[in-house]
Amino acid sequence: MLARDQKAPLATLRVLHDQFRDRAKSPLPLVHLAAALEMMGDHARAKVALDDAMKRPYGIDQRYGWEWLGDYGSEVRDLALSYAIMVRHKLDHARRENLLIDLADKLGNRGYASTQERLALFLAARAAGGASNVEWSSVVKQGDASETIASKATELRSFDAAAVARGIQIDNKSGEALFAEIEASGYPVKPPAPKADVVELTRDWFEADGKPWNGRPLKTGDMLIVRVTAKAKRPLEQGLIVDHVPAGFEIENLNISQGPQAGDFMIGNVNVAQAMEDPRIRHREFRDDRFVVAAELRDTLHVFYMLRVVTPGRYVVPAPFAEDMYRPELRGIGTQPQPVTVVDPRAPTEAP
Repeated sequence: MLARDQKAPLATLRVLHDQFRDRAKSPLPLVHLAAALEMMGDHARAKVALDDAMKRPYGIDQRYGWEWLGDYGSEVRDLALSYAIMVRHKLDHARRENLLIDLADKLGNRGYASTQERLALFLAARAAGGASNVEWSSVVKQGDASETIASKATELRSFDAAAVARGIQIDNKSGEALFAEIEASGYPVKPPAPKADVVELTRDWFEADGKPWNGRPLKTGDMLIVRVTAKAKRPLEQGLIVDHVPAGFEIENLNISQGPQAGDFMIGNVNVAQAMEDPRIRHREFRDDRFVVAAELRDTLHVFYMLRVVTPGRYVVPAPFAEDMYRPELRGIGTQPQPVTVVDPRAPTEAP
């Protein structure tokens, strides 16, 4: 950013290049350095930094033994941003377009992307999309019907599930690549299948006296202590545990409750308050529909919260899940239990 305003000290850039260039654990910082050197007039060093960037792999954190630096980024993000920056600052290189091929290989069939990755992918796609304000055209076909679209901006079309099932075809009539973004929303027909290859999740309900809930009928006003256990098969520094609360139940925040406090409960000889002071736990949220914990997931971690039964009915209990906030393809899904029934103790009982 300083170099764009011609205020980056050239001597400092040269020190970074000559003495610290080998410390880069990703192509992205070398692309940043090359762009800064180029804008400040040192074309020779900019070329060297760019050559290094094109062959620099995404670094391996030796603590964990796989390709991740422990920050908010990822290899997908760094490849996408490297390409976008090179195009923006007109940094030509024989391998520049290969970054997109490498990026596609890393994406594979992933169904998830972090916020950082989504932004970087958008910037890379925009950089690869050619000049702006150029008219493009396409033909959208649905069975026998077709629509010709010509525009210089983004166009949006919505289709219901039936139209998608019948098939939609988009024919590009432009001379350049046409990028299509597909977004689908809806409710799943089946609950997600359990997944335990990265994080194994189990949820247990306990009575207020610390004994496991035996499946007895629940009544409005009852209180349960919930324990979610996360066993990480690989460390996730930026882990997120989410346990959705079934309808008819409410979370009671023991930290602000005027009733019992977390220190009043023992689950399996473990004090609930002490367990929630685990230094790996970084943040907790008691939301209306879920309990959320941000934590460093390694080995086994127990988290607790309290549920209050409030409304009679029969309710589905969603499965807990966990994920890495910046590598959301790394996730675990627990097993969904059977629905639970809540009765009103004040309701009259039927005669036998």
